[in-house]
Amino acid sequence: EIQAKLEEFKHINKTAHKFKSFNTKVLDEYAFRLVDGKILYSMQELFIALNSMSDDTFYFHVSGGKNDFANWVRDVFFEKELADKMQSVKTKKDLIELMREH
Repeated sequence: EIQAKLEEFKHINKTAHKFKSFNTKVLDEYAFRLVDGKILYSMQELFIALNSMSDDTFYFHVSGGKNDFANWVRDVFFEKELADKMQSVKTKKDLIELMREH
């Protein structure tokens, strides 16, 4: 299990270098507040949180035509290209893959 976590963090670190805002932390007023009470300050924190996020929490923020995560990435980090791709994602697994590949 430790080896698996190490590999996950190596992959997250590689992903972090793919877009400049990944590690940027925002001020509290721009943080993303999940319905479960967790507060996210960076896209890296979002990426990590998605891996353990409950389906209820995910689908509260992503349902129908709504995608709060895409809006946050667009409006706070100005990552329009990524946000546009995120907008069409409907599952947690697909969002994790998209962020990993971007």
